[in-house]
Amino acid sequence: QQQQQQQQNTDVSTSTSVVHSEDAMFGHDGLLRHVLLKSVASLSSTFMQRWNTTEVTGRENIEAALKRPRDQGLVTVCNHVAAMDDPLVMASLVPSHYFNQPSSLRWTLCATDRCFKYAGLSELFTAMKVLPVQRGAGM
Repeated sequence: QQQQQQQQNTDVSTSTSVVHSEDAMFGHDGLLRHVLLKSVASLSSTFMQRWNTTEVTGRENIEAALKRPRDQGLVTVCNHVAAMDDPLVMASLVPSHYFNQPSSLRWTLCATDRCFKYAGLSELFTAMKVLPVQRGAGM
């Protein structure tokens, strides 16, 4: 019985270490999320600032919202005509240092038939803080 208890303790500690290593890679501020968000933001910002004429009015409002208390939620909605509008607009609005802190950034939405159609894409978009929305499914 003592040997069985030791084996159970080993199983628990092993599964706990796997969870911690997965959190370090995919979790709240995991490496994958950090790299993906920073990369997309940098490319989007470059596109909007160097290859386009972009004028932002009211940037201080989004900055104030990002400084909210940690226990206060934030919902923003971008009405767009193309899938790239959301990252392009947000990269223009959000100061670049926030992309080093994925937990401070908001989640965004994408239709399940676009971003979550394949398992690999689902993991990628989830890592980039995108939530699936089923069009026409109601609330």
